[in-house]
Amino acid sequence: NLIVGSGDYPVAIGPENGSQDQRVSNALIEGNYFFAPTHHPKKVMVPLMLWMSDATVKNNIFNTTQIQSWVHAIGIKQRGIEPSPRNIRVINNTMYKEDSANTFTFVSIGSSAQNIEVTNNLLVADQVNSLQTTSSTIGSLILENNYHLSELELVNPTAHNYRPRCLAVSGLNSSNVHNFRDYYGLPRAESDIQLGATASCGN
Repeated sequence: NLIVGSGDYPVAIGPENGSQDQRVSNALIEGNYFFAPTHHPKKVMVPLMLWMSDATVKNNIFNTTQIQSWVHAIGIKQRGIEPSPRNIRVINNTMYKEDSANTFTFVSIGSSAQNIEVTNNLLVADQVNSLQTTSSTIGSLILENNYHLSELELVNPTAHNYRPRCLAVSGLNSSNVHNFRDYYGLPRAESDIQLGATASCGN
């Protein structure tokens, strides 16, 4: 799925406002290409906002070029009076940002969130001075094997090919998260790379 949107949150899953205890749970966000349109008068703030629990975000590509430079690709937060988010996994995604920013955070996690995992993601943002996987300090956070690559270490991002070059990921460690398919729906064998949205690398 190609998800192109403008405004604050093109995709937001949760209660309609902060005063409603509308509980949302059990979602799989997989195989999507989040893309912010260029030259739109209202820039995207957060492509994917989760005000919910029990969700998996995997095998997605986030092109965060043109979104607000001070925000993030994914938000995991409590919107209002609903229970705080818990049990959310962000695994095997690829984030790419072409334009400049002082700071940029891949996943922003609210202080009330519990049991959050951010694992095996690839982040590429050459023009960002300070790129963070997350700035969260919650106690129940699993943060493993997330790597920053340079734009030259991707096959051809200007043509929307975000596969990493094989030499770039050779020797990088990954966690076994039982993710059996990649962004393209292709099987992810044990011999394939286990980092980012795509199972295969290129030259």
